[in-house]
Amino acid sequence: MKSGTVGSWIRWGIFGAIAVWTIILCVLSKDVLRVEINNNNEKSIELEKELSDTKRLVKLLQGEKEKLQKLSDEQGYLLKNQGKGKFDSKIQRAKDEILVVADGSSKDEGELYSLEHEIAKRSLDNNIKEIYFYINKFIEEHNSTELSSFGKRAIDQLLALLAESTNFSESIDSAGLWHKRSLDSLTKRIQNRILRLQNPADCKTQKLLVCDLNKGCGFGCQLHHVAYFGKCKSYNSGITGAASWNGINQEERVVRLPIVDGLTNRPPQLPLSFPKQFANEILKHHTNPPAYFISQFIWYLMRNNENMEKAITEAKEKVPFGNGKLKQKFIKI
Repeated sequence: MKSGTVGSWIRWGIFGAIAVWTIILCVLSKDVLRVEINNNNEKSIELEKELSDTKRLVKLLQGEKEKLQKLSDEQGYLLKNQGKGKFDSKIQRAKDEILVVADGSSKDEGELYSLEHEIAKRSLDNNIKEIYFYINKFIEEHNSTELSSFGKRAIDQLLALLAESTNFSESIDSAGLWHKRSLDSLTKRIQNRILRLQNPADCKTQKLLVCDLNKGCGFGCQLHHVAYFGKCKSYNSGITGAASWNGINQEERVVRLPIVDGLTNRPPQLPLSFPKQFANEILKHHTNPPAYFISQFIWYLMRNNENMEKAITEAKEKVPFGNGKLKQKFIKI
């Protein structure tokens, strides 16, 4: 019995030792795994951070590459197009948006300058004027002795620059005379066209647009309304432009067009448009094409006859020109 009991205890001791050893091994393995997992997590975080930094660096390098590429393209363009000004983009926008220029140079035979040259020249003048207005306004708002001395000098220089720029367009290269002759020729053609529209060969079959000036206002107001009617008629010998008015049928031969005050959903202003057929000439020779075009109708309405010419001449002779200063008189139209 004693030997069997001792053997049994030994066996149980061995089993217990194995069990304890197994438990210890499991605990140690768990700690080791936990340490490895923690290490892996830390490495993963570090790798993600490095990856994020790398992506950010790549993006930054791509941005720098794009800037360098743009700078390189601009430098290449300047080297390829030496002598051209910085207003090429404005010229291109004007050509794309306002008119279609035929392939090749827009400078016609016998012309002093091209359309591009004139647009760039006006853009240069406008930029000088903008600088002048900006500096003048700044000096007015920040008045001081030191600034006043600087401002006076800067204003004088800008005015001299404006005068020099104007001289290039007026006297130095005879561009002023060229513009005047070209505009006179264009005005003559437009006036002849308006005259033909107003005096058709057969009034019985011609579509008519009747101006209904049923508004009590002054001479200038009435002239403004009639000029608008003329512009509506100029785009078509019929009644184009009257579709937005109530009670108007486009098929009628005679249409009575009321004043602009009666227009349904009247816009705040009309678009600054002018005929495309004259676009190239007007843009080349005039700084404000829409104003030039609408002035053609004012010119036609205000055209002189013999009696008016006589009255103007007699009135002019009564003015004492050359006899000292004249008193200013303002005439309201």
